[in-house]
Amino acid sequence: MGEKNVSKKPVILLAIDSLMPEPLEMATQTGYAPALQFLMENGHYYPNLVSSFPTMSVTIDSSLLTGTYPDKHRIPGLTWFDDGEKEIVNYGTGFTETLKLGMRRSIHNML
Repeated sequence: MGEKNVSKKPVILLAIDSLMPEPLEMATQTGYAPALQFLMENGHYYPNLVSSFPTMSVTIDSSLLTGTYPDKHRIPGLTWFDDGEKEIVNYGTGFTETLKLGMRRSIHNML
């Protein structure tokens, strides 16, 4: 197969945790977010996307990176119980939880 002569552009994905379309649009229209306004005007802006569930950063980021939903990438949230290993998996919800689970295990889970 021959390779098509396609112009390749770099992709920048900007995900701002918990920012909803209405406040973003208000901030750009009133001049409080000029950098975001520039990106919206010179890129693609999709205000009506639907998030994967649960709506936790680690789950959503894993879906974006893998192109699959949590039932496939198997990262349901920051803390969950692994039936196969019979252990709690924690990706760093806080210092106290990290101490309880152990620093080595917590770092292993995060990585």
